Amino acid sequence: MGLDRRDFLKLSAVVTASSAAGCGDLGDAALVDRAVFAQGVASGDPRPDAVVLWTRAQPPSGVLADMPVRLEVSTRRDFTKLLVREPLVARASEDNVLKVKVLGLAPRTTYHYRFIITRGTAELSSPIGRTRTAPAASDTKPVKLAFASCQDYTGRYYNTWQALLARDEDLDFILFLGDAIYETTGDPSFMSAPGARNIVLEDTAGALALGTPASPFFAARSLANYRQIHRTYRACPILQQVHERYPFIVMWDDHEFSNDCWGAHATYTNGAVDELDEARRRNAERAFFEYMPIDPPLPAQPERMGQLEALPPSAAPVYPNTRIFRDFTFGAHLQLALLDCRTHRARHLVPEDAYPGTVFLDAAGNAALVASRPEFAVALAARDTDAHAYININDTANAPYKQALLTMAASDARAAGVAPAMSEARAAAVVKGNLAVQHINTMVQRWNAELGIGGTPLSPVAAAGLPRGLAFVHLGKQAFFSSLGARYIVVGDVFEIYAHLLMTASNGQSEDALGAAQEAWFDGVLARGGNTRWTLVGSSVSMTEMALDLRQVPLIPEAQRSRLLFSADQWDGFPNKKRALLARMAAATGGRAVCLAGDIHASFASLERGAPNAVAVPCLTAPAISSATASEVANAAVAGVGLDPKEPGVALLVASLDNLFSQANSGIALADTRHHGTVVLEVKAEEILATYHLLPATLATTSFAGRQKELIAQAVTRALRVTPGQLAPV
Repeated sequence: MGLDRRDFLKLSAVVTASSAAGCGDLGDAALVDRAVFAQGVASGDPRPDAVVLWTRAQPPSGVLADMPVRLEVSTRRDFTKLLVREPLVARASEDNVLKVKVLGLAPRTTYHYRFIITRGTAELSSPIGRTRTAPAASDTKPVKLAFASCQDYTGRYYNTWQALLARDEDLDFILFLGDAIYETTGDPSFMSAPGARNIVLEDTAGALALGTPASPFFAARSLANYRQIHRTYRACPILQQVHERYPFIVMWDDHEFSNDCWGAHATYTNGAVDELDEARRRNAERAFFEYMPIDPPLPAQPERMGQLEALPPSAAPVYPNTRIFRDFTFGAHLQLALLDCRTHRARHLVPEDAYPGTVFLDAAGNAALVASRPEFAVALAARDTDAHAYININDTANAPYKQALLTMAASDARAAGVAPAMSEARAAAVVKGNLAVQHINTMVQRWNAELGIGGTPLSPVAAAGLPRGLAFVHLGKQAFFSSLGARYIVVGDVFEIYAHLLMTASNGQSEDALGAAQEAWFDGVLARGGNTRWTLVGSSVSMTEMALDLRQVPLIPEAQRSRLLFSADQWDGFPNKKRALLARMAAATGGRAVCLAGDIHASFASLERGAPNAVAVPCLTAPAISSATASEVANAAVAGVGLDPKEPGVALLVASLDNLFSQANSGIALADTRHHGTVVLEVKAEEILATYHLLPATLATTSFAGRQKELIAQAVTRALRVTPGQLAPV
């Protein structure tokens, strides 16, 4: 074969390791070269007559260069009868990835595929992949799929994927709803200590330097950064085996670009600097299209090569021309619509740099709102207290308070990263007009405690007899440049009022989460499905209302006893749009719409309604594959804002998350913030069986390679039955 003894022994070791890892026989006597095919193989976007196949062929030298590769496809594992045998090229300009669509296939058929390179007289193969086409539109057999999201690599292991492999479920496909990678390399706010699973970016000059001098870390920015992260994730043997065994349908969420992003905007500095970066967004999307086995719309007719269509990632349109939302049909009972909830969305309704004291609804506006929208009367009456008093800080009598607030706001701006020359201007832009007494008096306490910054002691402002309104502090916004009270932990009833005011003022644009083109496409999908098929709506962010009702929790300080929205980065952050979408889904499908989601690192199953008496839409949210669970993130968050996790009220809040979510939303049938897992759906004509396969989050930082029985012994399942407009435990 033209190999010396040393090379042969190396290749034999690769083959042995591949077989031991559960990859099966090699077929046709071809040697598997996992050095060249270091990211394995993958398939995706199955149609009744087509599927996308993917690999990356890395030159032995490690230096990128165009690589001739041959693709073989067969219905037989031993490749004794080939349907496809085509020469292709993995191009250095696309990081040596290769992606093609195979056409002319039979519906609901299993195919095996591999990529082969020639080295000397030897033919070296990729691992053998297995894929399956979608069933024909007339096929009435059930469809079985798993859905999942959020697979952080840093310091964590893919035990959840390993458990799915051990069960060897007969799945038609896996739906992955975002966060296939994480763009940061050790963010201490939610990532584990790196250990053996670590990524050190090679192109640090092209990366974003984040964190503090004591805890520095990087986020990807350059194309090289994003490619390196994708390569590293896909080099994991467990992740490779999942892709080798099942076709994937993938949608991105935020971390494929930037945490809690909207369009091309990042949110790391919480508004301290302008984080619009279109070049970074395009780099992230380019790498995503290179490494994911998806079939995005191309601007020109794809090149045909016999039974293949070329899908060069460089031809896929990127921001702002991206179109990744798409739909699929699987047999007679199921259609799938994938929503892109990041590219076209408006910014978070509450700006992260909103000044806590700024009044957005004064006394006159309060009276007008009650007159025009009586449904807000109860909430507004409850807020008619001295805690909601305000003053005009520009009045001459309030000059000492204004000067103190200006000084502290400028100091906060500098601490958040605003350039010193701009800090006073940022302060002057917000310390003006009507400001909430609650915030002013909090600042008075701080001013008096920190007289070293200048000035003389101030007395609290007396609230009695002052006009009353609503300010950002009443939304939970406690600090300038903060995600709390903006993206997270937002006071629910005040947020509803604020969202309504924004909707009215912007003529609906404030909650434009999908964009006009996607909205029109989605209405068309709903119309095509009608009430004869289940319409699964894949949304990276959850439709389940995630509220924490603290009004009756005695250990919580009385001032904090509110009904809080856990995350306004989810659909809860676009309440009017969410209700409109739920109403349209229910009406168009006769109750046969089901929302699937991820992102929040918790399991939820709930019934959500667009209006109180409307048909309900079952909403299922998958937990994370490996990322820190919602409970872990909450525990870290309270410590991060200076609260003591051991303080009774705080400890109760974190320990009771599951119960608090269930108590606040009567439609919740399952709330679990402490496990990782996947969800398996079996879609039949009149029902869907949903099984949550869960593993304790404490296992995620330990590798269970070779310890499959020990891993499976710790798994738990929760099963539910979905019928039109209904959801019940099994």
